[in-house]
Amino acid sequence: MLAGALGLALASALHAAPGEPFSPPNILVILTDDMGTQLGTHGDVHATTPHIDQLAAQGVRFDRAYAAAPSCTPSRAALLTGVTPHANGQWGFGAQTELHPGIVTAPEMMRQAGYFTGLLGKNHIRAADGQLEFDVRVEIPKSLHNSPQAIGRAVNEFLDKTGGQPFFLVVGIRAPHTPYPGDLGVPAWREPHDPDAIPVPATALDTPRFRQAQARMYDAYSLADDLVGSILTALEGADLSRSTLVIVTSDHGPAIPASKGTLFEGGIHVPLIAHWPGVTAPGRSTDALVGGVDLLPTLLEIAGAPSHPQIQGKSFAKILKGEPAPSPEVVFSEQTLLQGNRYFPQRAVRADRYKYIRTLRPDIELRNHALGRWAPEMIRAWNSDPRARFLLERQVRPGHEELYDLQADPDELHNLAADPAHAKQRVALRKQLFDWMKRTRDPWLGIWEWDGTGSDPHEPAIAQGSPFQRTWLDAALAAEQRKP
Repeated sequence: MLAGALGLALASALHAAPGEPFSPPNILVILTDDMGTQLGTHGDVHATTPHIDQLAAQGVRFDRAYAAAPSCTPSRAALLTGVTPHANGQWGFGAQTELHPGIVTAPEMMRQAGYFTGLLGKNHIRAADGQLEFDVRVEIPKSLHNSPQAIGRAVNEFLDKTGGQPFFLVVGIRAPHTPYPGDLGVPAWREPHDPDAIPVPATALDTPRFRQAQARMYDAYSLADDLVGSILTALEGADLSRSTLVIVTSDHGPAIPASKGTLFEGGIHVPLIAHWPGVTAPGRSTDALVGGVDLLPTLLEIAGAPSHPQIQGKSFAKILKGEPAPSPEVVFSEQTLLQGNRYFPQRAVRADRYKYIRTLRPDIELRNHALGRWAPEMIRAWNSDPRARFLLERQVRPGHEELYDLQADPDELHNLAADPAHAKQRVALRKQLFDWMKRTRDPWLGIWEWDGTGSDPHEPAIAQGSPFQRTWLDAALAAEQRKP
């Protein structure tokens, strides 16, 4: 409690006007699971997300927010440490990675600033005992993860324990993660979306199965919106809405082709919406580039606390307040270890117009959960549909370098890395990415120039003695050809 009192005193000294006590806002972060920008507030006319849309109408919407990684564990760890995954130790999805000793997490920093801290629902970060210690952690049974009533009760349970102290609460809701409404064992959505009306992204095949899955995904977005609504209702019922900064964001994009588990826009471009009553101007949007490591320094500044030496991100508090603030030139994202112990180290830098992706081991084929759901359809269409071959190969075997003009090619279908007309952009972004990896002491910098020879010092530990299957696509194609 002494640390909390010191934090409040520091906050008052930093932010109070003369003769006026500082009153830090409560901070509520709602973290959805597998949610991209398929929202009404982002212009998707097929989405039914009234609560999130209303929150954006009351506050500010970030149109260029990026996750630190396209899978849940490393992305969430970056959000709650302000440190990129390869540097905080949680660089993978599996049990082989966890936060490095000495990494300080958001609950400890916010507690030092005088906040009562809480985590409700999904965590998914591996840390040593006491390293990710919230004052209150409310577990929600898996069967109730998608229950608005259960989420609302959990929020009320937390609010009853704050004792009037300013709070920092993270609510990890499972939706719109699979299984979707209408899937086996999951009740259908009350107003299901029409598969024939849902648009098929340019990165996927237009098939009846995919359309059905897309419609159910939109149903899941509506479910997530209902969960957000129940959280906001609980806040309103406790008469805390006017004193609470509410932030809604996601860990990464949805489980569709060229999204979750990839560094394409669909995997790392996420919603970020903030409503700070009396501070954020209603209905404002910003195109400032914001990364996952930028959230925690923002919350610390708002809390009136100093930044922490480990933090690699930059605060966007001034943007929330509508004050002049220089926009970052670039943001970085990465992936290394995916589900099922699948190793695929990549790094990316996103600038104002262009994105550069570096695959550090181009000899390894990408396999991830989202691709696994849709690869069989692409494989079946391999011989009859050149587009199916293109869409699958661009994910599985991307090559060493990718460069995309996101203004002219938002779907990232035209790799410009070998185009002499874009050599200047490629070289400049390649250097920025290399310098960032060096500055953040990326352990994978040593395989930057991988040419298929030599050894990768990270591979044996990750593989745990099991060789990687680098020709699974060839094997799958051969198996398809053998079918009668």
